[in-house]
This record gives sequence, structure tokens and C-alpha cells, in this order.
Amino acid sequence: MGKPLSSQSLSKRAAALAAFHRRAGRMPSVAEAADLLGLRSKGAAFKVIAKLQAAGAILKDATG
Repeated sequence: MGKPLSSQSLSKRAAALAAFHRRAGRMPSVAEAADLLGLRSKGAAFKVIAKLQAAGAILKDATG
């Protein structure tokens, strides 16, 4: 699934998503996550989100 991310990078990205969740009361869309994480595409954001899920840094609920 591409280049591995360091645990420090994953932690920073998980923290950015958590901060958005605290502010907005919801998780960001993939497009919002791409902007938030400084990524150039929704595909890249999707891959980072999948890595965060695989690492257990974020969880997916029944609504997605």
C-alpha cells in the first residue's frame, strides 16, 4: 500500500483528525481529511486513513 509511514507521522495525522473531530463534532470527509493532512488527493487521504485504521489509531463505526 505504498511507502510506510513512521509511527510519529501516523500519530501527528491521527491527532489532526482527532482535533477536527473535537471542533466539528464529526469526522472529516475524505476530501476534508486530504486538506487537513496536506495531501494532494482524496486517494492519498484514503490510503492514510486506511493505514491509521490498520494501526488502530482510529476506528470505523457502523456509519462509516
